[in-house]
Amino acid sequence: MSKTVITEGDEGVKLIVKRRKKDTPNVRLATRMPVHVVYGGADRFSASIASKLGSIALKTLETYASNFVEFANAFCLPGTESLPNFPEAVVRLDLQIAKDPSTARSSDHASWFAWTVYQKTVEKLKTEPVEDFRIDFEDGYGFRADDEEDADAFRTAKELAQTYIKGTNTYFSGLRVKSFAPETYSRSVRTLNIFLSTLLESTAGLIPPNFVVTLPKVSSHKDVRELHSHLTKVEKKANLPHGSIKLELMI
Repeated sequence: MSKTVITEGDEGVKLIVKRRKKDTPNVRLATRMPVHVVYGGADRFSASIASKLGSIALKTLETYASNFVEFANAFCLPGTESLPNFPEAVVRLDLQIAKDPSTARSSDHASWFAWTVYQKTVEKLKTEPVEDFRIDFEDGYGFRADDEEDADAFRTAKELAQTYIKGTNTYFSGLRVKSFAPETYSRSVRTLNIFLSTLLESTAGLIPPNFVVTLPKVSSHKDVRELHSHLTKVEKKANLPHGSIKLELMI
């Protein structure tokens, strides 16, 4: 037996998927979508989490693909069979391509392509290893004493505010609260209130661009309507443009 919980015609969903220009005149919309979303337990979140993950990724790359040929072979990039295997030859080819990429592109496209992808990957891990980070108070966090979750909601909001003020925040960010099911509703709203009030207080009333509140385990359009109403009230109280706080659903 199947059951449709939410359809696009439901009022709650319309509030999310139907964007009215008159409702969001001053909200900067994302010009891109993240290639991934990292969910990390709120107890482990810090302002430096993205750079730490980038460092780990770079060390892993260094260990298992220390040059562009090893990288190309690992990912079976086109033309890998023509690339050299001996370390000395790889170093020479690396220097040759780096000296004149344009010539390499026309004369040895397979090598140039592998080298270029590798360089872009390294640069990406150095500059923006995480595109979207969700501070998780749900499955990645679990059930804890109220005092502990209160403290983590306060602390993580402060940490996120710090990245926003310094300009080191991920392009997309947000938090995942517990579901609005009866047994976790009060805890979810309490965490959301502590987090948002602390964040706004710490940033002089500003919300990071592309900030999202993720609601998991949605079982009814009432859940969507309830959260939408709650976020709208927060925006009005803080004098934020409608739609400044985005809403994301997990069914």
